[in-house]
Amino acid sequence: MKKIFLVLLIPCYCLSQNNISTLNYDLIRTKGQFTFNADGILEIDSKNNISKFKLSQYVNLLKPDDFVKDITTENDSIKVVGAKKICQDDKIYYNDFKKDSTYSILYDTRCKSKVLIKDIINYPKWEIKNEFKKIGDYNVQKATAFINDRTWTAFFTNELGINGGPWKLIGLPGLVLEATATENTSTYEFRLTKINKNIECFEITKPYYKNQTTFNEFEKKSIERYKEQMFFIFSQVPGALVDEIDKNSFKLYETLDFIEKRD
Repeated sequence: MKKIFLVLLIPCYCLSQNNISTLNYDLIRTKGQFTFNADGILEIDSKNNISKFKLSQYVNLLKPDDFVKDITTENDSIKVVGAKKICQDDKIYYNDFKKDSTYSILYDTRCKSKVLIKDIINYPKWEIKNEFKKIGDYNVQKATAFINDRTWTAFFTNELGINGGPWKLIGLPGLVLEATATENTSTYEFRLTKINKNIECFEITKPYYKNQTTFNEFEKKSIERYKEQMFFIFSQVPGALVDEIDKNSFKLYETLDFIEKRD
């Protein structure tokens, strides 16, 4: 089991002192025999009731000059479709709990699809279980919730005096140390790896981006872009009858940025 490192930072002197914590998470995405890894950083301002989660692109998703990659094993056959330029910016999930507002910066694999989405906070409906265990040095309790078409199981602790969690895993009375969503051969898993407490002279900034839209519109355009990519690929097959290709018949892909259920 990976250990969680706690770091207590020496305060500095500044005009405005906030009790801010930063927490590092690993995100492990498995599908069949394939594994993708991303890094997450959660910033929590307990004084102003603000959190910000930054999630990197999957570090081993695609090489920058890949376009189409066929991956085949005995039990799995996956075609990964990418662009010449893979967006390396962080996805951002910012919550202002006092104002009940959330700001997200999302994209699919192409940087030009990057958008800012503003909405009200949608708290998961957690069911806290009477089940306990230890993760590292901390006693944790189990909770489950249905988030973005998946059932998530989280383990949280109230021993750190911090409430929060990565991505949309918010609203529990403690800090999420681990969380998993599994269906068939597909799994998402967050693991807390490092804690920095009581950081002062640090400000959590609200994200901004020029292109703004709603989540539903972003979801719709992401699906359409995928179908267009698949249509183009099939149309390049020698002898393909382009007029008979129905884009709506393409199996929906599994997004890696939590747009929706894709299995």
